[in-house]
Amino acid sequence: MTNSAAHLQALKAKARKPGEASFFFHDHHFRMNAVKILPGEYFVANEEISIMTVLGSCIAACIWDSQRRIGGMNHFMLPEGTPADTSGRYGSYAMELLINEMIKLGASRENLQAKVFGGGQVISSFTTMNVGERNTKFVMDYLQTERIPIVSKDVLDIYPRKVVFFPVSGKAMVKRLAHSHPEKLETQERAGNVATVPIGYADGVPRNLAAVGGEVVIGGRRHPIAGTVTMDQLMVDCGDEEVQVGDEVVLIGHQGNESIEADALGRLFGTIGYEIVSRIGERVPRRYV
Repeated sequence: MTNSAAHLQALKAKARKPGEASFFFHDHHFRMNAVKILPGEYFVANEEISIMTVLGSCIAACIWDSQRRIGGMNHFMLPEGTPADTSGRYGSYAMELLINEMIKLGASRENLQAKVFGGGQVISSFTTMNVGERNTKFVMDYLQTERIPIVSKDVLDIYPRKVVFFPVSGKAMVKRLAHSHPEKLETQERAGNVATVPIGYADGVPRNLAAVGGEVVIGGRRHPIAGTVTMDQLMVDCGDEEVQVGDEVVLIGHQGNESIEADALGRLFGTIGYEIVSRIGERVPRRYV
């Protein structure tokens, strides 16, 4: 029976394709089984299940065949990679993958319609990069080119979003979460001696960095990571140290007499330094000297 414990176990046991979401759980709020989509993943279904994700500057496109009642969602981080890139992190591949998987399930391209969410400027330091704007422009242009009408959207602005999509009915629900602009949190951060750093697991920082004793260097001193790393930011416990908005934060490298080596981070996770630095995502600017 759909949404039963047996159904949930069947969802978990089924082999999944590369890039297909595989984190299944029972959503007690909606009283149905659900799947959570992480950055770079997608999911397509023609059965009663909720598909959910949380967005910052990323985009989620919810595509629905109104006649055959088939729907799907993706979650991409950047508009385009190189021609050789076949990763759901990039919109150019993620959109094609989602539509093709829906057609394989029986959807018809003529019946498709879209709902689009995300593209928020959730961290003010991303202003010059315009990641959310670039992602939003890409998905709008793509859907126009493919002649897939956009029937609903909630994009741009400064808010992270939680999105839940129901692939049979085509219904989508979006909740705007508390914004995370550092300048808005300045007073709160200083009062608690906690700093917000605009980099997260979408940029390659491990979500459980605090749990393994991860630190950063600010003002030539080491400070521990506080709490779980989120998609677009992490928090640093600065103790009694005075910090300012705009201070340099070192995750890997040297500052003053302190340093954090990639190999040391690798040992925390039972791997090598090269794997740590190779995870650093495309959103992090490169400067070659």
